[in-house]
Amino acid sequence: MSKILFCISNALASNNSYYITCFYDQFITALAENGNDVLVYVPNLFHTRTFAGENTLKDDIDEDKLRKDIANFDPDLVISFNGSNYRKIFDCVSCPVLLYDADNYSLWNQKDFIKRNKEKYTFFSFSEYGRAEIKQAFSLKDEQIFYVPAATNLKNVKTDQTTNISFIGSFFQINDWVLRDFIENNGGKAALFSVLNEIRRNPFVSSQTILEKYGSTFDDDMKEQFRKADEKNFTCVFSGQNRIAALYELCDMGLELYSNKDWNTITPYFPDIAACLNSCLVYSAEHNQEIYNRSKLCLNVVHPQSVNSMPWRVMDIMATNGCLMSERLPMIDKLFGKHVKIPMFETTHDVRALAQKLLTDDKWRADVVAGSNQAIEDGYRFEHRFKQMEQIFGVSLIDKTKRGSFSVLSPSFKAIAPASVPAPAKKLSLKNKIRYKIWKHLNKKLKKKNIV
Repeated sequence: MSKILFCISNALASNNSYYITCFYDQFITALAENGNDVLVYVPNLFHTRTFAGENTLKDDIDEDKLRKDIANFDPDLVISFNGSNYRKIFDCVSCPVLLYDADNYSLWNQKDFIKRNKEKYTFFSFSEYGRAEIKQAFSLKDEQIFYVPAATNLKNVKTDQTTNISFIGSFFQINDWVLRDFIENNGGKAALFSVLNEIRRNPFVSSQTILEKYGSTFDDDMKEQFRKADEKNFTCVFSGQNRIAALYELCDMGLELYSNKDWNTITPYFPDIAACLNSCLVYSAEHNQEIYNRSKLCLNVVHPQSVNSMPWRVMDIMATNGCLMSERLPMIDKLFGKHVKIPMFETTHDVRALAQKLLTDDKWRADVVAGSNQAIEDGYRFEHRFKQMEQIFGVSLIDKTKRGSFSVLSPSFKAIAPASVPAPAKKLSLKNKIRYKIWKHLNKKLKKKNIV
């Protein structure tokens, strides 16, 4: 079958190690199950930054060895999420290179390089909205970019459902300190609320648009502060607040929260939510499948950047025995409406009442699960995506007669020249030994008198 260089956007960092997370784990496994050999490129191991960077290698990476490793693998296809791949990928391969949008294109790497070399790539998006945005951002032709939705490899495994509600998701906060200072320094100003409401309505709004609409209401200091904020961080402004608001409504209903320990930072402010955090490290497809199957309800709270698409967890939950309960997402109805009506809430204030109804109605939950499972089997397994990719690239990706393999590309490091070793000291003559002892004795005396 085929050899695939699979470049994930980033890995989960924990305890000085990096872990391949659920969606990528499933994608890689499905490729191997269908007879392909997969070499996984983890940018955290090689790059100085994983988002919105230039794929710059860490100083001690042996670049020549990296190039040889990729060239020797000789892939038939490169799949790169967010453009997180070796920065000189075209020096190593002659096969098609696929760019897939794990995140909004503003977070992609090497954007200028991609624009200059766009004819060398094929682009996929998980949503029609994303396809339109990427097409415009890179001035692409229709035949260069395709809408190819996500898929799942998780299964419905019958087990005792011992958890009422589960949520697997990150703790979000505003990482742009300039933006945080802007909010804190302008608290109480009507102009600040105008900015926040604009970002709430459209998390992809540009700084220029905001300044054009509201700049006349800013004082000089406010304008100067706002110009320094990074607009690509607007999508995170309300992510944490929305997620906390939904979880707070459910934390006394048997909620189990899974993520990294960043959630512990809210303990002084929301101890009930912090008490729901399970400290187990959860990242793999196996972890997610086990949690969803033993949960009666599985929560989906939308990150603002997903408002026009859909988080990967939606399909994962729908493939299991857990009942999906989601914040309102039009794409869910569009994709799955003919099979199932997914229970959705409009605001975080509605989530508690919806959860209470679902937990007391076993038949409703069972119907949702059955319809969800059927929707996945009908069109959202990875084999469905592989068939699309085969048609686009002319590369064989499905062979049920053999098992493929996968391995992670390991970095090699430059040899460090040994530190120069000083030449051994010459032996002192008897005369010099006496001189040295006299000097040492006098020096000691002078130090006591604070002369030296």
